[in-house]
Amino acid sequence: MRLDLVTLLAAGGATDEALAENAVVLAAVEAEYGPNDSRLVPVLGQRMNILIDAGRKKDARRVKKQMKRISK
Repeated sequence: MRLDLVTLLAAGGATDEALAENAVVLAAVEAEYGPNDSRLVPVLGQRMNILIDAGRKKDARRVKKQMKRISK
């Protein structure tokens, strides 16, 4: 599964590649289920964690807000 690849890339410090792969997964889930489906939450959570680890807290907060909006 691509989420596993994203996890491995992030753990290996390949932040840009991890975010790029995460974007592919995110786009695929959005295309199949729509932009407000709860199945996006794990993918967005992974993205948020990568952004936090990369020191991009502002971007991570934006993703967290999107997760909260979807979870309502």
